[in-house]
Amino acid sequence: MPLFEFAQILTDQLRMPVSVAPDIRETLVVARWKGDARGLMESLADYFDWTWIREGNGYRLVRTAEQERAEEEQYRRERIALFDDLRSAWRKEYEKSLLPLTEEEKRRADDIQRAMNAIT
Repeated sequence: MPLFEFAQILTDQLRMPVSVAPDIRETLVVARWKGDARGLMESLADYFDWTWIREGNGYRLVRTAEQERAEEEQYRRERIALFDDLRSAWRKEYEKSLLPLTEEEKRRADDIQRAMNAIT
């Protein structure tokens, strides 16, 4: 469920306002918890590395500017790693393409050429 709906469940259980910042309200969560609601709140904040702040007589879950920068940096590193993996795979395929054909590959290439000639 979206985090804002989850906050409403916590509000009902704790009988105090529990909310989430607008930028994280649509974050999807799945939870199965047998402890108390406060323990769940702590686990939720720990999992996402976010922070509960006191707001009036309740709490609001937020991403601090530092936490947001850390998430963006992690996302950037993951994207760079993906491109590095793709580049490495491409390089391996390119290096293989520079090797001379094996006898089996030559035979297959000749078979394909004959089939293409027969079609045209």
